[in-house]
Amino acid sequence: MYSKKINQLATNLNPQSTDLIPIGDATTGQLKTTTYNAISGITSDGVISGGIVTWTGTGLIFNISACVYYLNGIRYSSPATTKTLDAADTTYDRIDVFAVNTSGQVEVIKGTPALNPVEPEGDTPTTLGLTNVTIAANATTPSGVTRQLIYDENASSPTEWNKTIQASVPNANFSYNAADTSQHNTGTKSLRITSGDYAAVLTFDKGSTINISDYNSISFAIRLTSAWNGRNFQLNFYNGGIFIGYYRINIINTVGFDSNLINAWQTITIPFSSINLSQNKFTNFTIQTSNPSITYYLDTICLNGGINNPSGTTSTNSFGFINGTTGTASSTQATDTLNVVGTGLATTSATGKTLTIAVPSPIPTQSGNTGKYLKTDGSALSWASVDALPSQTGNNGKYLTTNGSTASWANVDALPSQSGNTGKFLTTDGSIASWVTISTSNLYTADGTLTGNRTLSNGGFNLYLNAPVTIGGTSINSSAQFQVDSTSKGALLPRVTLTQKNAISSPLIGLLVYQTDTTEGLYQYTSLGWQLVGQTSNIGISSVLFNFYNFI
Repeated sequence: MYSKKINQLATNLNPQSTDLIPIGDATTGQLKTTTYNAISGITSDGVISGGIVTWTGTGLIFNISACVYYLNGIRYSSPATTKTLDAADTTYDRIDVFAVNTSGQVEVIKGTPALNPVEPEGDTPTTLGLTNVTIAANATTPSGVTRQLIYDENASSPTEWNKTIQASVPNANFSYNAADTSQHNTGTKSLRITSGDYAAVLTFDKGSTINISDYNSISFAIRLTSAWNGRNFQLNFYNGGIFIGYYRINIINTVGFDSNLINAWQTITIPFSSINLSQNKFTNFTIQTSNPSITYYLDTICLNGGINNPSGTTSTNSFGFINGTTGTASSTQATDTLNVVGTGLATTSATGKTLTIAVPSPIPTQSGNTGKYLKTDGSALSWASVDALPSQTGNNGKYLTTNGSTASWANVDALPSQSGNTGKFLTTDGSIASWVTISTSNLYTADGTLTGNRTLSNGGFNLYLNAPVTIGGTSINSSAQFQVDSTSKGALLPRVTLTQKNAISSPLIGLLVYQTDTTEGLYQYTSLGWQLVGQTSNIGISSVLFNFYNFI
């Protein structure tokens, strides 16, 4: 049969499964950087990517994803499209074939109704079969085709699956509308997601187990509001909270996704045969983009069964393919290209005949990692717990400190008591504070003398000396408390104005100042008040000098 021949051709083009080593790790979803060496050339017709046929759930209407294929050694591409089959025959069943042609279009090759219908062969030089469906007599829907709706009109379970959304990191901002009516692919509603600083993660949960063997593919419609500039999005599958595999949709365009198509719906269909899963069943999955600060819409998300698509969908092209850690590829034409499967946003470099493909690490699953932060060891990303602050209860007045690994509360060292420490200064040995008496060694040089100029300045600083003081001499008279020796200079008393003199608070009898205005002169404070020395009969020079020396 026509489509069976195409399927067999695609199968023959693939190496044995033992020769293929997946680039992605099905257990962790971790991609790895790989160096590829060279595979003999392949120059046969077949599907490179896309061309997946799914039923819309209505009548005999089908969606066909964008397809890239080789036909007669020439590379073609067909856009995503929708096809409606003719009504069923009233008496017999028939088999119709979906195919792509040399015009870059999808066409339907209608079969002949019969008691035992067969596939139509079609015009094989100009068409390449994708798959077939059976239309039973008098039927209004295709035979043997199943479809499970995941999201369409924001209905509750069991009509549609349960859904939740969260940011890819804790506390990141985003907005979400599960019943947006401004855009829709089918029905009247769609999911609108606007990511903030980080991408959003959508989770769809069936609430029961899905057997993958019951379905061929998963599909959804997406509408971009701005170009994604080559960025990708990823589906992660789980069974009861256990990660079992993922599929990354990227600029390699293996499922017909155009990241630069904006303000138009496009349907993405992923065959389960292309998803490397560690188990044959799942309970929920997530859709996560690598794009922050974007708005996009999702609609018509469903599982599709009963339609067998070509097995070579994601592996063949005109001269070679890479789907493992080693292999070779030999070009036969200058326009030949190399198709690399499963690498995500890969960067490549070539030396001689060696191609190196480096791929970024995906964000690890967020399930079960609430409140953690994302970190890297330089090669892989992982979630780590944020260390909790120790309890504040019972720690009033303490401060938070760390030893480099653990945070704890510590007491603030109290200042030593000031009682009985008048005139002392506060010092520390690096761990304990204490009061210390000012001593000669604190003020003088090693030999006990002062050299050069010394200034004591500290606002209201008071200097108390309990010993006789001499200035300008080397000895002091035994009867003197204060002595000034000079043959060229005098003693200069405080110089004040009349206002300043009268403002002196509580002057002591015998206090001397020199007034510089009004009646200028040397004034002494007596029991009668301020008196000008030399003009008051009770005050003579001898008494002034006597008081001066006693004052000093």
